Amino acid sequence: MKNKRHHMITIIHILIPVFLAMVLFICSLYFIVMPVIRDHFLLAKKEMIKELTYSVYNLLVHYEQRVEEGELSLEESQRRSMKRIEEMRYGGENKDYFWINDLRPFLLMHPYRKDLEGKNVGNFTDSRGKYLFRDFVRVAREQGEGYVDYMWQWKDDAQRIVPKISFVKLFKPWGWIIGTGIYTNDVEVRIDTLVRRLYGVFAGIIFLLFIISLYIVQYNIRLEKERHNAERAQENLTRQLMAANKEMEEYCYIISHDLRAPIVSLQGFVGIVREGIEALRSLVDRGGEPQVCASVVENEIKKPVTYIETSAAKLQRLLDGFLRILRISGERLDYKKIDMDLLMKNVCDVFKFQIESKQVHVIIEEALPWCIGDALHIEQVFANIIDNALKYARQDGEKKITVSGRLEHGKALYCVEDNGIGIEPHAHTKVFDMFYQSHPQESDGAGVGMTLVKKIVKKSGGEIWFESQAGSGTRFYVLLPRTVIG
Repeated sequence: MKNKRHHMITIIHILIPVFLAMVLFICSLYFIVMPVIRDHFLLAKKEMIKELTYSVYNLLVHYEQRVEEGELSLEESQRRSMKRIEEMRYGGENKDYFWINDLRPFLLMHPYRKDLEGKNVGNFTDSRGKYLFRDFVRVAREQGEGYVDYMWQWKDDAQRIVPKISFVKLFKPWGWIIGTGIYTNDVEVRIDTLVRRLYGVFAGIIFLLFIISLYIVQYNIRLEKERHNAERAQENLTRQLMAANKEMEEYCYIISHDLRAPIVSLQGFVGIVREGIEALRSLVDRGGEPQVCASVVENEIKKPVTYIETSAAKLQRLLDGFLRILRISGERLDYKKIDMDLLMKNVCDVFKFQIESKQVHVIIEEALPWCIGDALHIEQVFANIIDNALKYARQDGEKKITVSGRLEHGKALYCVEDNGIGIEPHAHTKVFDMFYQSHPQESDGAGVGMTLVKKIVKKSGGEIWFESQAGSGTRFYVLLPRTVIG
C-alpha cells in the first residue's frame, strides 16, 4: 500500500509539470505569439503597399518630366499615366489595384468603381459612415502620405464589404492622390492558417509529451523497485571497479605519453655525446692540441651531458609523480608558490634538442607572474603545450613560440603562442578529449596529453582554453590561482 501511494505521488510529480507546460504553451500562443505574428504580418503588408505606391508615384514623376521637357502635353501625359495605372494589378489573384482621386475630392480613376469616376466623392461614406475620401485628402494635405482604415468592397465583389487599410500619397504637381490598400482579412486568413499548423504541432508535442511522460513514469517506478534491490549495491561496486580500472588505464597511457619527450632528448643528446667522443678520439689519434680537445669536451660532451642530466631528472620527477597518483587516489596536490620563470626554463631545457633541431625561436618574457600549485604538475601542463607547439610547427619560414604572462582578476594568466599549423575548426571541441589526435600520422603519442593538462589545471583551481586558426598558429591560455584552494 505504501509503495502504491509512493508510485502515485511520483506519477503526479511527473505529470503536473507536463500539464503546466501545456497550459503555458496555450497561453503563450494566444496572448503572446499570435499578437506578435499578427502585428508582424500587418506591418509587412503595410510596408508592401507603401513600396507599391512609391512605384506608381515614380511613374507620375516620369510623366511630369516628359511634360516639362515638352515631349507631351499635360493632358496627354495625365491620360497615359492614368491608363497605365488603371491596368496595374498585383496580389495572389492579380486583382489588387490602384486608384486616383484629387484634392476636391473627385474620383479620377478606379478600376472597379466606374460608377464613381468623375464625381465628387467628398460625401461618400463606407458602411460605418466614415467619409473615407475626405480622410484621404486630409492625410495627403497634412502629411503628404499615410495610412487610412475603412470599410470597402472585396476587390471586384461589390456585395462583400470588408475592413481595409490603404496607403495614400499626394503627387503635388498635378494635385493627385494615388493609393492602394490591403484587406485585413488577408492577414487573418494567414494567421488562421498558421494557427492550424500550430495546432498540429501542438498536438504532436502533446502526444510526444504523453509518451515521454509514460516512459518516465515507468522508468521511475522501475528505478524505485531497483533501489530496494540488494543487487544494486553489487552493481555500484562493479561500476566503481570499472571506473578505477579505466582510470588506471588512463594513467598508463599518460605515463607512456609524457615520458616520450625527455626520452627523445636523452636519445638526441646521447647521439651528440657519441659524436663528440668519436671526434675527441680522432683528435687524440692525430695528436691534436690539448686546447682543441678541451673545446670538443666542453661543447660536444659536457653541455649535452648537462641536458641529459636535466632530462633524466625530469623522468624521475614524472615517475615519482605518477606513482604517487596511482598509489593514493584523490591525493591532495602539493600547493606551493611557483617561480614560473624557473619552471619555464626547466621546460625548455627538457626540449632543448627538439628546439635546436627544428630551429624554433623560443621567447619567454621576463618576470612571469608567480602562481600557486603543484610545481611538478604545472610543469607537466606547460611541457605538454610546448611539446605540441614543437610537434606541429610550420614546415617553412620562421618558427616561433612565445610564452607570456600577466595578472588578471587576482589570478595569473599565462599564454603560450606559436605560429605553427594551427587547429582546424572542426577539431576545436575535441582537443581535450581523451585519446584524440588532430594529426595522428605526425605524432607517436597516445592522445592523452591535453586531457591530462585539463585535469591538472582544473584540479589546481584554474582554467584552460585556446584560440586557433588553421595555418596561423595557436594560443593556449592557462589561468592559475595565486591563493591556496581547498
